Amino acid sequence: MGAVRPQGWCSVRPSEPILCHNFKGASLTACSVSFTSKFQSLRSNSQFMQNPTRKSNIRGGFPVNCSVNDVLSAGEVIKRHVENGNCEDAVAVYVKLLELGLPVAEEFQFFPILIKAFGGFCDVGKAREVHGHVLKLGVLGDVYDANSILGVYWKCGSVEDAVQLFVKMPERDLVSWNTMISGFCHLGDYVRCLEVFRRMVRDHWVLPNRVACLSGLTSCASVMSLVHGREIHGFVVKRWLDGDQFMVSGLVDMYMKCGDVKNAECVFRRVVDDECVRGNTVIWNVMISGYVCNGCWPQAVELFLEMLEIGLLPDTSTMVAVTDLCSQLMDLAFGKQIHKFCLSTQLSTDVRVETALMDMYFKCGDITTDLEIFRRSLKRNMVMWSVAISNLAQSSHPHEALSLFYDYILEYGFVDSVILLAVLRASSSLAVKSIGMEIHSLAVKLGFDSDVFVASAIVDFYAKCRDVESAQKVFYRLPARDLVSWNALISGYAQNEYLDEALEAFLEMQREEVRPNTVTVASILSVCAQLSVIMLCKEVHGYLLRQEFDSNVLVSNSLITTYAKCGDIKSSRSVFETMHQRNEVSWNSILLGLGMHGHADKAFALFRKMEAAGLKPDVQLLQLFFLYAAMQGGLKRG
Repeated sequence: MGAVRPQGWCSVRPSEPILCHNFKGASLTACSVSFTSKFQSLRSNSQFMQNPTRKSNIRGGFPVNCSVNDVLSAGEVIKRHVENGNCEDAVAVYVKLLELGLPVAEEFQFFPILIKAFGGFCDVGKAREVHGHVLKLGVLGDVYDANSILGVYWKCGSVEDAVQLFVKMPERDLVSWNTMISGFCHLGDYVRCLEVFRRMVRDHWVLPNRVACLSGLTSCASVMSLVHGREIHGFVVKRWLDGDQFMVSGLVDMYMKCGDVKNAECVFRRVVDDECVRGNTVIWNVMISGYVCNGCWPQAVELFLEMLEIGLLPDTSTMVAVTDLCSQLMDLAFGKQIHKFCLSTQLSTDVRVETALMDMYFKCGDITTDLEIFRRSLKRNMVMWSVAISNLAQSSHPHEALSLFYDYILEYGFVDSVILLAVLRASSSLAVKSIGMEIHSLAVKLGFDSDVFVASAIVDFYAKCRDVESAQKVFYRLPARDLVSWNALISGYAQNEYLDEALEAFLEMQREEVRPNTVTVASILSVCAQLSVIMLCKEVHGYLLRQEFDSNVLVSNSLITTYAKCGDIKSSRSVFETMHQRNEVSWNSILLGLGMHGHADKAFALFRKMEAAGLKPDVQLLQLFFLYAAMQGGLKRG
């Protein structure tokens, strides 16, 4: 390997000499190895094994007339220290070898173990120093030593150093590739993980092993790359690795996250009769969670019951998945049964299960039981606090949310961004400016004001308090603005009748290449309705068609209302009639529009259809409809 000068390599410091050797008859010379100066204060009390063939004087645990056997003995001591987790002692022993001038470059055989000891510090500076040391000794050409340094760089989170070393390695083996693939996967850079995986197989003809396949499947699941996941599955089957329990879990998880439920079921059913796999709770949990995430709720319930029938006891992850299923179904009766089951199996005291139960009761509308679980919990963590505060804020209990927030401050003394978001939501509901300003000040003091989600919530709060100027200041101070922050600003403009500013912000947002979503469009259509400009409404409608937003129920409902308010009831009805899905808002919007324009007969006909569909009209909107119809002379006595 060519001479690489790693970052962190220090210049010569003659005042701190450490011996570095050339043993072919050359005299010993002092040179600098920077890491040694930092560790020369470390000492080990370990006694080396004495060579039985000769008598030697011991000085500080080391023989005076050192031999090759002494180097090997020291290596064994270093190995034991590393195995016991005593990384400092291991490094101290090696430093002593250097101080005594032992022939480490030629005779020391434990460089991978030594490098692992440096990895125990999780310090990238020390990793670079040991990299420079082994490079200078000329032993980095050994692939085992290079792999060890590669692993240390990943452990320290130094991606650039790991990539640079990997690129310059003269020889790479399967361990080298696995280290890079696993490193990118654990870092969350799944695209680069798959790129390295592809290069290993296609460009270098290195066949992946079990570790590489598991990392590849995790990456495919995370980026929802079904094509690559199927390729890895095919290779796994050919290599007879598909019976491995971790591989089965990885395959099921990949297919579920990619939305391919059928193949996930095939993988699961093919191995579930195997006794070893059948008793693996993790595989059942992955299947149940996958069903829940894909909306296959009946299948999730059936699999949970099947799991109980075969006598397999659920664990924490199982109950979290099943409780989440109850939340999705919004079935309070079923949720209470699951809660009782958790109590009977002693799983209800687990903080993850408690948090999931709180969320389930909240989504099912039982905020009282939600808070009871929170207050009885003996293991409340920050997640539970944030869930409780957020649930209160979202369920029209802002005063209770703020009270709980103050209790949290007294207990913990600090907050995170999640709790700040929850309490800002409560402040927005109250629209009490003094309270929100206190939370804003706290966010600034803690440095969360640059967090795009927190700042967006602050913008929304000031807009709800009708302080548009403060909302603008917070927004334009953001170092980076995303879709959430733009939506908060545009919505604030629309709510406070800053109509021109809302349209200008909509254009500026697109100039910054931030693509609007349905929330943005609903705000802009609200602006069009307030302006009652039909041409502007049609322009926005055309934009929605081009961006394929027209199939969204929220957008279609906004279009119905906007066209009606702009005086074009024909277009309003056209949008309603072409909707593939309609909800109560859709029906209420068109009824109100027909009432506004005096089409009472058509409105009553639609009203009967709405009742036949099992939907109920909004009472307030129904009153407005009758008022409009009476004003237009569309109501007849009787």
